[in-house]
Amino acid sequence: MAVSHGGRGGRPFYYNFGYALWMIGKFEEALTAGKQAQSRSPNDMFSHMLLAVTYIELGRDEDARASAAEVVRIKPDLTLEWLAKMVPWKNKNDSFRIVKSLLSFLVADRNSRRAGAVYHSFEVG
Repeated sequence: MAVSHGGRGGRPFYYNFGYALWMIGKFEEALTAGKQAQSRSPNDMFSHMLLAVTYIELGRDEDARASAAEVVRIKPDLTLEWLAKMVPWKNKNDSFRIVKSLLSFLVADRNSRRAGAVYHSFEVG
């Protein structure tokens, strides 16, 4: 998918575009946008998070784990509770979907004790 962005293709453009693609199920295109966002800002936690959830959807578990590990490396005090608050989609089901995607890859992390409470705190449906 070729996209023109008027020469303003920084991390925010690719990150936002990648999440939009992810939300509509265009995972290969989301991966391309996520890689662009990450290359423009290598230590941006949210770019790595986009890559992680995209790899999860594509069934690329090892890549998803590596991207999730980068998220935790960048923000070692990450909790799923914080993450749920930082993904403030208008539709709470969209936030739930992102947190649920990451949940399986962060369970081994020390923050996993909170995972169940955060997962169940979402009102879905």
